[in-house]
Amino acid sequence: MIHYFIKLLSAVIVIVLMPSAHAFNESMHDLVMASLKEELPTQQQLHFQTLAQKLVERMNAKSISSIGEVEFPEDIKTLSLFPSIVDKYSLGSVYRTYGQIIPPALSPYRSITSGLLHYELLPDLLSTTRCPYRPSSVRTPALLRALNQAYKDSPTLIDKAITLAFIVHITIDIHNPLHTTTQLTHQCKPNGGGRKTCIEHVGGKCRNSLYRAVSAGYGISDIGIENPFPQIDIKSPYTVESIFSENLSFSQIIFDPQYWSEPDSIIIGKLIQSRLSTSVERLRILLKGLYEYDNN
Repeated sequence: MIHYFIKLLSAVIVIVLMPSAHAFNESMHDLVMASLKEELPTQQQLHFQTLAQKLVERMNAKSISSIGEVEFPEDIKTLSLFPSIVDKYSLGSVYRTYGQIIPPALSPYRSITSGLLHYELLPDLLSTTRCPYRPSSVRTPALLRALNQAYKDSPTLIDKAITLAFIVHITIDIHNPLHTTTQLTHQCKPNGGGRKTCIEHVGGKCRNSLYRAVSAGYGISDIGIENPFPQIDIKSPYTVESIFSENLSFSQIIFDPQYWSEPDSIIIGKLIQSRLSTSVERLRILLKGLYEYDNN
């Protein structure tokens, strides 16, 4: 078993490769949002719940449940749920349909399918040693800066609620190592962050992919309290780039077949717990800042 206290990488080799599936699944998002709600002071809970309720009212008014009977929780969980529901629409269409106007800060992204904004994959460390990819700039930091600015500039509560939903959802998603990291095949083609890596076959067919298992928590059912990866100080300042670097280091564990089955698979489960708990703390810090801005 390799030592899983891996030194964080100091540089990130970047390539943009965007798949079309969700990162952490709904149950993992629910775990984060439930834990986050407990962490927020009462006044902050009420403040952001008001925005969530505004979003629920608009979704019901626009008959978004035409995709099926959907009950939207009238609390902050809705903020994480909404971007998954509208991920087939362009960002501009989302604001035109459910808000009033797309904030100017988000104009560069208005024509992009909103679901594609949840993803940005980098080749893992091993892949970059054998595949001749040139680094390119990471899009996600600029996107989140634009979303934060759009939140502050939003003229209406509904536009602010939509923007906050994307901030929350994307912040959770980018803590999934397979949301930001992919292996490259021997032909130097991306495997979609583990989507094409089968870890369980039944009857000659793939029953479960690495991506699906990780996005579902790899067997974990709660976030947990103990941080098994203390090299990540979740209380310290962070950047989006540092999150990508963390994921790049952890992907060395996730892409190692040694850890795909018991007993060593517990290490991946603990890693996912760590990423979820880290996202909770970072969202707490982020929302605290937005709350203070709203109440200046």
